[in-house]
Amino acid sequence: MHVEGTMTDSDATVRPAFANAHTHIGDSVAKEAGAGLSLDDLVAPPDGLGTSGARDDDFAERRRATREAGKPFGSHAGERDPHDHTPALGLDPTVLVHVVHPEPERLDRIERDAVPVVVCPRSNLVTGVGTPPIADLLERTTVALDTGNVMLDSPSMSREMESVAKVGGRRRRRAGAPPGRGVGSVARRRAETGRRTA
Repeated sequence: MHVEGTMTDSDATVRPAFANAHTHIGDSVAKEAGAGLSLDDLVAPPDGLGTSGARDDDFAERRRATREAGKPFGSHAGERDPHDHTPALGLDPTVLVHVVHPEPERLDRIERDAVPVVVCPRSNLVTGVGTPPIADLLERTTVALDTGNVMLDSPSMSREMESVAKVGGRRRRRAGAPPGRGVGSVARRRAETGRRTA
């Protein structure tokens, strides 16, 4: 998606639509099936048909294939704990998803490599893994907002924004860091960056 600006005589305002950056729609048929399960049990790959993060498989060949095809490559990272950030970042992803438990050196690498991050705060709260450090991420990279797994939450960007406003919090800025952006800018990020965070 490419958007170009142009001057007009209109006094109307055009704002980008909110876009859900990463959603597990297929899981919506099993909403009750996940009640009481741990995150590992809830998102376990069914019979090896899919994986959700760098710890689940060796993705080097699939990453090579997507790179050769010019396609985006995303990886879940830091959803359960910080242990899969390094392997996920080692795949040179187009985007990381979740990033609930980044260690300071991983935040530095996300910033240095300019890796966008898709956060799913309501989904993370429901699964009990915590909340992503949205304020810290906003100071370092592009952040997109997502409703996560439809099995756990409705795909409502308004509810996701409300959740970010309540639990997202602001942290003290690092010296020299740019001013933080508001919740609305996080929700619009996917629309503005188009397929780069798909």
